[in-house]
Amino acid sequence: MTDKITLKTDGYELSGFDDVKVKNRIDWLAGYFDLTATNKASAALKKAKAHIRKGADCSLTVDGKKAFTGYIDKVVKGYLGGVPYLRVVGFSQAGDLIDSDLTGKTYKNQSAKQILTDILTGFKVSLKGDLTGEPLDVFTVNPAEKCVSAIGRLLDRINGVLFSQKDGSLCLTGRDKSVPANVQIITGKSDVVAASRIDDDAGDFSKIVLIGQNGLEDEHDIMSICAPVLEKSVFSKRNKQKVVFTDNVTQARLDKEFAKCGKAEKKISISVKGWQNVALNSLVTVIDDWLDLRGSYRVAGICLSYDEKGGHRTDFELEAADV
Repeated sequence: MTDKITLKTDGYELSGFDDVKVKNRIDWLAGYFDLTATNKASAALKKAKAHIRKGADCSLTVDGKKAFTGYIDKVVKGYLGGVPYLRVVGFSQAGDLIDSDLTGKTYKNQSAKQILTDILTGFKVSLKGDLTGEPLDVFTVNPAEKCVSAIGRLLDRINGVLFSQKDGSLCLTGRDKSVPANVQIITGKSDVVAASRIDDDAGDFSKIVLIGQNGLEDEHDIMSICAPVLEKSVFSKRNKQKVVFTDNVTQARLDKEFAKCGKAEKKISISVKGWQNVALNSLVTVIDDWLDLRGSYRVAGICLSYDEKGGHRTDFELEAADV
């Protein structure tokens, strides 16, 4: 593997970047890239500048294989140490979802996939995936709610994840559908560049409150909202309260929220040499006695990085497989 990355846009190809970041997460909807070319001939940068434009469609390939499909969001031209540089930032096809607001709508007896298909109407992104499920009795999108907020609540309801794939489509799948990847990170046997585990009490709440609402009669009838409340308290050294707005106010959902809080305390980051071809929501094996890691961990985030100092590396953000 040569770890060669190439940006393709407007019938033009540019490679030989001096700084590379291509990142995606299971809870971002849209992945992004950030590429900088500095140590290139002036003529090459001038030619690239003529083709690389904000808003243009683009794709990335790694060693000739497609790794990203989306659009260019930002182009920066400048100097570093008196030498011209060109920086290109882009998002995957679902990037427009991030800043979009919704008008509000109530869905009754529809599956999550049906609801998402409707929400995505008008966006140039297709929906794929293997998640099927029972219809939800009611799911309400509030007027002026951010698209990412509504989708996040829906995914939380079904324990699902939604992320961009290499072809620009969105993959809808379940957290419990993670499959093992052929990757083992074992202390002393892997090219580990850096690793850390952070245990904090950010998820240590003394009370969790679920607040729900009935379906709206129409998308602007906000006054018809009723708010049943269900809460649970436990002993904790901290006096913190978490409020969750949900259509599904049940004891099972309340218990689920408490379970999630306890398991989300561990933040695991591991960086290894080389660019690893590992899918989001897959499971990698990690064994490290100092970090107290032993077993399978879900790939929640992944970043392909390169710079002159660190070389090629893959940065993993991991979470417990049973979260």
